[in-house]
Amino acid sequence: MVSPPPTAAQSQAAEAWLNELRRWLHLGRAGVIILVRDAQRARLRELAVLLDELEPGFVFTDDPALMLNQAPGSLVLFVLRREHLDSLNLNRPVFAQRSLRVVMWAEGELANQFKRYAPDLHDWASHFVRCPVGVPEFAVRGIEQGLRWWPGVAWTGAGLELALGQIPSAGEWLELDPTQGYSSLVEALQAEPRRGVIWRGVATATSLWRVRWAIAEARHAGKHVLDNPRIGAPGWFPVCSDQLELDEAVAQAGSLWDAAIAEFEPGAFARVKSDPETIERVGLLRAIGPELRTLHDSAVVDAWRRDLVRRMRSDPDPAERPWSRHEQAIFAALERTRKTWAERGRAAWAGFECEHWLRVGADAAQKTALLGWASRMGQHDIVERWKARWDLDFSPGSQSWANHEWGENSAAARALLRGPIDAPTIDEGVDALFAVGTNSGWEVPMTRRFVAMQLVVMGDHASPGLRELMDEVMRSAADQLGIHDPQFLVIARLLGLAAGAYVTPNLALIYLDDPARVAKTRRYPLLVGADLEVSVVLTMLGRFEGARAQFEDARAAAVDDSDPDIEAFERFHQLTRAALGQPALDENLAWRPGAGEGLFDAIDEHGRRLLRARLMQLGNLVEDQD
Repeated sequence: MVSPPPTAAQSQAAEAWLNELRRWLHLGRAGVIILVRDAQRARLRELAVLLDELEPGFVFTDDPALMLNQAPGSLVLFVLRREHLDSLNLNRPVFAQRSLRVVMWAEGELANQFKRYAPDLHDWASHFVRCPVGVPEFAVRGIEQGLRWWPGVAWTGAGLELALGQIPSAGEWLELDPTQGYSSLVEALQAEPRRGVIWRGVATATSLWRVRWAIAEARHAGKHVLDNPRIGAPGWFPVCSDQLELDEAVAQAGSLWDAAIAEFEPGAFARVKSDPETIERVGLLRAIGPELRTLHDSAVVDAWRRDLVRRMRSDPDPAERPWSRHEQAIFAALERTRKTWAERGRAAWAGFECEHWLRVGADAAQKTALLGWASRMGQHDIVERWKARWDLDFSPGSQSWANHEWGENSAAARALLRGPIDAPTIDEGVDALFAVGTNSGWEVPMTRRFVAMQLVVMGDHASPGLRELMDEVMRSAADQLGIHDPQFLVIARLLGLAAGAYVTPNLALIYLDDPARVAKTRRYPLLVGADLEVSVVLTMLGRFEGARAQFEDARAAAVDDSDPDIEAFERFHQLTRAALGQPALDENLAWRPGAGEGLFDAIDEHGRRLLRARLMQLGNLVEDQD
């Protein structure tokens, strides 16, 4: 499928709304109310710039009192909020008395709410302008810069097609799904050897490797973009079109004008520093936003990367701290034409540079290692074709991980969960966990499941090393993935559930806070429901009002997502309501009104039990019922 650039009609529509606004403001010099419907925050800067051209010093505010106190004939850009509607409707005569020229900015459903909750003022609006969809300019600049990087861009957020359409050299793009037949992927790439490709549906490590293998086998020379991958993509240039909420942006910028001019870009008002930590973040492509754009091509980051390459050449397999996935990916990006790379023996290294192995596999041993990796990834069609091409005698091994998200409930897992487990066995499990996390990656489904299993085993056996293990896993995953990677947040979520079930709710809240915040965006399936879990932790901490509000906010989304535990959360939060002095307890709960101190014991017991159940569920750890 080919994704065309925006048509001339679409480009004209993007300018027509501003021309329409300009015309109505010119005709409404004696006072006018213009409502911008379906307002897109990505378009607010161009509107503010237009109004500043028409009347320098115009009023830009979200404060109704400030707007209504302006001098007669003032031009105002007013950011509408739901809580303003009643008062604006009551004070509508002021608009006429002062002949105000007001452009009302209504995002989302606010235009419809305006008609419902301020019907009289809505009738006074003389013109309605529909805002076209948009993408922030900072995202366009980011993808333009990222397309110069190999292997390509990992795009997050909305507006990818719009951004590509604003890059003259981008041209038309193929759209491919890495889960479709592998041979068809290779054929599609070979048919268009230089056309750019948008990859949709990259949701697992296997699908990302299929992208890399297909590009390599087809010897494709075009540009590549991952559209909202649901896993971490080390080595791909990260670009995000997400914008800050209005209040958060204004708090950072100091004014609506400054926030709009910066397009509500996260990090826009942070000072970009060339300190060692920032240089490392940018050098490994962990940064995002202005920091990455400013420093990515700088001499200091280039020198840092060259030094990294030198160190990795001299010590490819350090004993103290193995090279992280980000470091390996950067090395692969910079060394992809060197034959020495194919001599690296560890599985993670082989996976990152599968292209090079496919193209130049130097000897039979290296080719066999490559086919072994493909076999373990479940890419049997690749194995058969390259085995025939190289005329190798190769027998596929067992498939370690590939086509499942969380793994299967094996006999070994059941034995561990059934117990009892002695200390040496727990220590062996810890060693194995870090070997898998370090070599295969903390984002690999098998590793995530291993984390959940080890936490449950150590928690159920009251192992004194649990807290230390949690800290070490957190540090290792952060070092490998970066703290902003959604896959790191999945690990943090597992640790948070274990902390709530076995350690303290205070520690659980520290781990779960960021996963819950990102879960509210509903963009990452492996984080969905973390906001429900935080509501339990808040109740366990005695923060009952906050817990109730958190649960009520999360409940509707949980029902939409068909969360299997929603009824368990409902029952638990009857304890929250009891702590707030409200009635309606489930008769099956252990605590009853009048039981005194038993309420807090029941909260702790039921909370820990529910969080442990969630940890088991996310780790696909099904206990025997016998």
